[in-house]
Amino acid sequence: GRRTDLAGLNNAGVLSEDASRALVANMLADGSTEIVEQVLATGTQRVVAPHPKSDFLATYSPDGTLILFNSYRSGKSDIYIVSRAGGEPVRLTDFEGYDAHADFAPDMSRIVFHRNIGGDDYDIYQIDFKTKAVSALITGAGEQAYPAWSPDGRSIAYVSNSGGASGQNDIFVARSDGAAPLRLTHEPGQKAYPSWASDGRYLYFND
Repeated sequence: GRRTDLAGLNNAGVLSEDASRALVANMLADGSTEIVEQVLATGTQRVVAPHPKSDFLATYSPDGTLILFNSYRSGKSDIYIVSRAGGEPVRLTDFEGYDAHADFAPDMSRIVFHRNIGGDDYDIYQIDFKTKAVSALITGAGEQAYPAWSPDGRSIAYVSNSGGASGQNDIFVARSDGAAPLRLTHEPGQKAYPSWASDGRYLYFND
């Protein structure tokens, strides 16, 4: 339970699989964000794929070699991927709306993310990592968002307001093909950001 401040990081982020590094969308003085990777043991930092437009929501691939992130560098929110070793990022989505919250499948065959279809309507989409083809995975009226793969790759946790009271978001889990959705929470409140425990037995979320 001991808290350790990470000097030079000023926003939320994620840890690498071995917990040796952190990825954070650091806030800059002009209000934009850039992705910073910090080696926790030394405090050494580097900016990942620097660009004048905001980059955010970065995460590592399961093998630690790639970094997924969101960026407004095209003028809208798209999903990009870049090698952790460096190089030019590759744009994975090209949609006129808002794409965000990408997450790799454990076997790296697919990437899931949510897409704002319009207004308050969000659906969950997937990218075939080999072909880069994009297709709908979990759809419905209202919000289906914040997808997260289970550690065994068999399930996807997500947030939806399709099963509760008007405007209430709950945590659901579905098979990896999007079928058989199961509602896990029933209490009033706005649930968000589901995250699996490493053994797959528990889900953590914001409320």
